[in-house]
Amino acid sequence: MVRTLNSTEARAYYERFAQNQESQGWYEDAALDWLARHGDFGQAKSLLEIGCGTGRFAQQLLTRHSPDGARYVGLDISWAMLTSARDRLPRTGTPLVQGDVTAGLPFAAGRFDRVIAAYLLDLLSEQEARTLIGEARRVLREWARGTRPDPVKPDLVVVDPPRAGLHPRVVERVSELAPRRVVYVSCNPATLARDLKVLASTFRIEMLELIDLFPQTFHIEALARLERAV
Repeated sequence: MVRTLNSTEARAYYERFAQNQESQGWYEDAALDWLARHGDFGQAKSLLEIGCGTGRFAQQLLTRHSPDGARYVGLDISWAMLTSARDRLPRTGTPLVQGDVTAGLPFAAGRFDRVIAAYLLDLLSEQEARTLIGEARRVLREWARGTRPDPVKPDLVVVDPPRAGLHPRVVERVSELAPRRVVYVSCNPATLARDLKVLASTFRIEMLELIDLFPQTFHIEALARLERAV
């Protein structure tokens, strides 16, 4: 039987694990480096990272990929993680917030133009993941939520779904938005292939890369970059 940790259990675990988080780079860095290179973060002016941990990815974005003046907010359930992140991040005053994402995101609607959740969705139950996606949609700017009568078309859409892949309505919405580029981060090549088959009507595959994060197991991370076909 498989079950997810509840909020109290997750907080207790990450309070203990924070000091060991730096040792996880051997399997995290390759995928995060790829996302940073292909995520077009040079255009991102307002970022929210959910599950920011010790701030390793935030440091990479702020020092090498984000434009001057970009606003970054990090959210994590663990005070120990946030303490490490506060020591690491180079920009004084970078907001770091302690919070439980299953209770919602404590931010105003339309505040951010990017929401990053590098691994968190896999740790949540299906209902909690759906709730978090809805909250991410709420805090995104109007064009990303589709609430403006004539929404601006995004140049880039980044998706990082759980193993089940994208919901069919999400695939349909990405096709409707028709951004110049789509970056798809997947932990299940089978569902990635399923979704790419549908997206192929609007996009062409420019790059596909497999990362063997867990040697001698069947787990493979897959990264795809799609460009609008027309």
